[in-house]
Amino acid sequence: VAPAFQRAYAATKMPDYAQGDWSVEAFGTNLKTITPLVSADAYAANVQSYVQESLITRNPDTLAWEGLIAKSWTVSDDGLTISFDLRDDVNFSDGQPLTADDVVFTFNFIMTDAIQAPRDRAYLQKIQSVKAEGKYRVVFTYKEPYFEALSLAGGMAIISTGTKTLQDQ
Repeated sequence: VAPAFQRAYAATKMPDYAQGDWSVEAFGTNLKTITPLVSADAYAANVQSYVQESLITRNPDTLAWEGLIAKSWTVSDDGLTISFDLRDDVNFSDGQPLTADDVVFTFNFIMTDAIQAPRDRAYLQKIQSVKAEGKYRVVFTYKEPYFEALSLAGGMAIISTGTKTLQDQ
């Protein structure tokens, strides 16, 4: 083990070691904000990628879609409707459960003109609606067929309905 990594390597051998927890990085500039959707720099996006999750993700070895927040999904025959069944054991960092309402809220939040997220909004214009069907089922309906529909819906980083409190202030 290279000398620069001796301390980190030793930590992995401790009985209470667990992956995760801290990430220390040096950025070339100060972050102006890490607020989801309104930050516009690559460094903020890097930080957000560690704290926000999407419904699905790509397996890095096979590139197949795998559930992250979603435990399963179905795509209608015409490709216009994608239904996600969410895991019931996912919580935000404040301990609040992540539900279908959070997914709906995230979409509506992005689509609000007052939110400075025009790039995200431009992509999501293809979606007609996002609706909760119960506590852990969310349905995306598209305006027209779109070849990246699953990636678009499933790749949206979910924010908490608790964000609306910040928006209303």
